[in-house]
Amino acid sequence: MQWTNIMKAIIIIISYLAVVGCSVSSSITDFPSKLPTKYELQPESEVSTQNEPAMLSEEEALQLVESKLGKEALKISSLNLYETDEDGNYIVTQSSKATTSVMEWYHVNPFTQEIVCELLGGNCLEGDDLPENEIVELTTEQEQGLALAKTYASTYLSKNGYVEDLTLVEFDHEDNENLVYHVYNPGSGGTDTIDWLTVDINEGTVVSMFE
Repeated sequence: MQWTNIMKAIIIIISYLAVVGCSVSSSITDFPSKLPTKYELQPESEVSTQNEPAMLSEEEALQLVESKLGKEALKISSLNLYETDEDGNYIVTQSSKATTSVMEWYHVNPFTQEIVCELLGGNCLEGDDLPENEIVELTTEQEQGLALAKTYASTYLSKNGYVEDLTLVEFDHEDNENLVYHVYNPGSGGTDTIDWLTVDINEGTVVSMFE
């Protein structure tokens, strides 16, 4: 009788251990092989894409060049997208409204936004490379001569290319006490000369070099 009770106890213990062992094994199997991490590393391709600079559109390239030019330059010229060069840069042309001649070809890098000038060379639209426009104050006689030269140009030089509000008339120098004025339209290389006018203030006369 005593041995019977002992055997029953042993069987119960073995059965219990078997059940506990299966439960532990199942828990280990169900445990995830990879614990979730708070910070996941991004694939290298995604990281490199995020670090690439934004590319300018054609319209943005035009706006960039326009923002670098002064109001006077925009008044007498127009900007147009020409094509792209062999390096993938946009080519923007600046043309005279009076003569349609190309004044400059700007190569715009769509990634770095660097602008290189084809005719003037280098970064001609950046601060230190811009030509300095010295403001020269005219004397009373030079102002009077300028008024006569402008009147003559608007009256007689239309057939030579004079365009109201576009053609410029500027004092250039004195010649034997007479005043010489340059009449020109902005164009390729900077200017397209229409005429040189010599003004005699004392006589109130204007003489054209090309007429």
